[in-house]
Amino acid sequence: MTSNDKHYICPLLKNPELYNPDTIDLCNNVKARNYWLPCLEQMVKKFVNKAGYLNPDDPNATEKAEICFQKFHSLIEQLMDDPTILKPLSMRDSFNSFEGKWLELTNGVLAGNVFDWGAKAVTDILERTHHFGLAEAMMTIQKRPWFHDDLDSWIKRLKKQPYRMCIIFVDNCGVDFILGILPMVREFLRQGTKVVLTANSTPSLNDVTYRELNLYCYKAALYCPVLKESLAQGQLITVENGQRGPCLDLSHLSPKLCDVMKCADLVIIEGMGRAVHTNLYAKFAVDCLKLAVLKNEWLANSLGAEQFSVICDFESAT
Repeated sequence: MTSNDKHYICPLLKNPELYNPDTIDLCNNVKARNYWLPCLEQMVKKFVNKAGYLNPDDPNATEKAEICFQKFHSLIEQLMDDPTILKPLSMRDSFNSFEGKWLELTNGVLAGNVFDWGAKAVTDILERTHHFGLAEAMMTIQKRPWFHDDLDSWIKRLKKQPYRMCIIFVDNCGVDFILGILPMVREFLRQGTKVVLTANSTPSLNDVTYRELNLYCYKAALYCPVLKESLAQGQLITVENGQRGPCLDLSHLSPKLCDVMKCADLVIIEGMGRAVHTNLYAKFAVDCLKLAVLKNEWLANSLGAEQFSVICDFESAT
């Protein structure tokens, strides 16, 4: 997509005219603004030190990153003085039992979602140790009962009958998508559900881009017959969502995604940026599952939770 492409509002929202993607209003919430703006500045500063080895073919990578940071720092200072300049400013088959299988699949998505370079607590862990994998992430997140725990209701609905079509807004690349999302996708496909995976149109942090999404699915299909057959038959498709950042604005989606998702009866939104910073209060005309790990202590506390608490929010359309 280009900057001139049209965008449309998600056709599955219950009250699109009332939709506001933002959970936190940084313009009017001084306490939140005083926390988030310095937090974002520190996060960008960290990438300056990584620019060199992330771009080994560019001898000027660190210098370019430093220039970028200085511009960002200047913007942060302006926002601290006058937060209105950027309105709106704001902050996404080995088990015998059906329940056990979906519990592990959901746990896998949540544990995978820990691997987020946009979360300071996670980057601190990953920089301290090179031995932090999915198993360690599962031990890090909150044990059940979760802070918001609709898993039993979600599994109860799954047992009734398979969904026709599931739209999944994916989050981070790497462990999050490959070990978290793909196993759940595979199980949906085995049940006969058509799956639409949708990712950002352009890069943002370590979020999956549409180009990377296609590459991941192609390579995974080389090892998984279920994925290979589903891609060939059109039961598994990928669509870019028109987004450019780590959050999710459902009033600004790509026209193709809006057209495809009209037939969906399930929406899954994964990740803190897409499901908590934005869309925590969004209502849909179809079933919706929001999955996220609260990796930011401030955000968790503001919701009455603790760091690494889990949100498993299932809302039925009926």
